[in-house]
Amino acid sequence: MRYFTSNTTILRNDMKKTTAKIGQAQINLEGEAWQRLPLKTAQVDVDAMKTFSELCPNELPVPGALELPDLLNKLAMHTDKRIGTKCAHQDEADFVTDDPAEIGADTGLPLSPHKWTRHGRPGTMGFEMLDGLPSPIDYDHFIWKGIESELHPYGVCYHDPLRTLSTGLIEWLIVNQVTRVIITGLAFDYCVATSAEELADTGLFDVIIIRDCTRGINPTNFESCEKTLIAKNVRFFDTIEDYLLNA
Repeated sequence: MRYFTSNTTILRNDMKKTTAKIGQAQINLEGEAWQRLPLKTAQVDVDAMKTFSELCPNELPVPGALELPDLLNKLAMHTDKRIGTKCAHQDEADFVTDDPAEIGADTGLPLSPHKWTRHGRPGTMGFEMLDGLPSPIDYDHFIWKGIESELHPYGVCYHDPLRTLSTGLIEWLIVNQVTRVIITGLAFDYCVATSAEELADTGLFDVIIIRDCTRGINPTNFESCEKTLIAKNVRFFDTIEDYLLNA
């Protein structure tokens, strides 16, 4: 098996109305109509950037990242909407450490909880999408996350780890009547897993991860991440072919 090396909750869901809480906002949907929507699938390419590849060995390279573009483009042939995201961090962001031994250590800062080396800096090669992927303007929707020095979110749905400020992705998916979301990209055990959890917590989407379409940083995290997500009804498939045959 290859690995990819809120407060968003449904408050009430019956056949008349669904009330969803997105950060500090609350929206009402007609539950019965929502359940009758035709299947529309969105693909979210999370942080598929050079900063997380072997091209930037001094940033946060993820093993196998360079294998992803062809796979993500192949998957996109079977989805209706395609969303992209980038980490966008300042040189002296609150999470920055110059000591590789400190990577992943707690910062004590709720808006930027872990220490990392510099990565995703606008204007650098690391800020670029992996070769072969669309440019941001060619996606249906695009999100830049973490641009403020004190913010280092992992998920794509909120600008902060406390889930208080929406990026607008959930709302965009609702407006575009998306009912299934496939999360791809980098890295599985942080940004991909958190994004899937945020979307699953809404109760509005069929959330899927295809193992071959993501890579992760720390293999010791993979099993626990997957168990947590399965408990939230996130579905896993090994390959694109497996997904197409069995989803």
